[in-house]
Amino acid sequence: MKEMTLTQNITQKLLWGIPLSAIVLGLAAGVCFPYYFKLLFFWYCVAGILFFIVLDLPALKLTSSTKMVTLIKVVAIYVGAALFFTSWGFGLAQYQPENEVERINEKLDKYAKAEKEKKEAMTENAAIEMFKKKFYAKLEAFEEEEMDEDQIDQFSQVFESFLKPSRAVFVGDPIDKGKGKVDAFNKEVPPEIIEAGKKVYKDYECYNCHVDEEGRVTKRRGPNFTELKLGGKKTAEWMRMAILDPRAEMEDKYKNDPKLKKAMPADYRLQMFEEELIAVVGYMMTFK
Repeated sequence: MKEMTLTQNITQKLLWGIPLSAIVLGLAAGVCFPYYFKLLFFWYCVAGILFFIVLDLPALKLTSSTKMVTLIKVVAIYVGAALFFTSWGFGLAQYQPENEVERINEKLDKYAKAEKEKKEAMTENAAIEMFKKKFYAKLEAFEEEEMDEDQIDQFSQVFESFLKPSRAVFVGDPIDKGKGKVDAFNKEVPPEIIEAGKKVYKDYECYNCHVDEEGRVTKRRGPNFTELKLGGKKTAEWMRMAILDPRAEMEDKYKNDPKLKKAMPADYRLQMFEEELIAVVGYMMTFK
């Protein structure tokens, strides 16, 4: 078989080497390898092409006088190539687990922040929509009855806070709703707050589990507010937390019963607007 010339040898290796290298680099990019890995693959492809070019070079004609010189040259080539790739490898950015963990955490933090902002935006929009539904439902309920001028004034006072959607969306940790705003109820609860609280109590159907001042109860699963007279024994802050975090302080008979323990919803902190929470706390303070 006739040996190829150097030009033919290089041309042949480039004809298959370049497309193969493009495929390798394309796959590396497709699976999102880091930049330095793709650079490493590129140089491996170059080295592979050079390697096959060297393999097809004309055989060395050795004589007894040139054997040692040729051997030294071959060894020198391999040592030189090894030193080149080794030094080049050390010159690249080295893999550091700490750096990789930090990069991953940064990406996770960005993702978590984006998800939180998305969730807050959705929560705010949902809260506004919920407010609109509640307000129009209340308005329709009042329109079905005949109201004189005094009743209309009372309606405006009781639901003044509900008429302002911008105040309906609570900004911050939901557990802080009404914090510091109900303390005044330990001394006195304004009549309009009591009236608003009664309606909140009715809207959320608290009478399903708790006996109220009217003696209504559907399922006796919770404390009897009338008998306990909580308004004379507990502070408004205690009642606020009992609504927002009902499992934090619970009597043994409720805590030890799996059904009763879960009877009180634990998501009122998300369901209730702050104004609703304040109003119902004020109403509960009248149980004395």
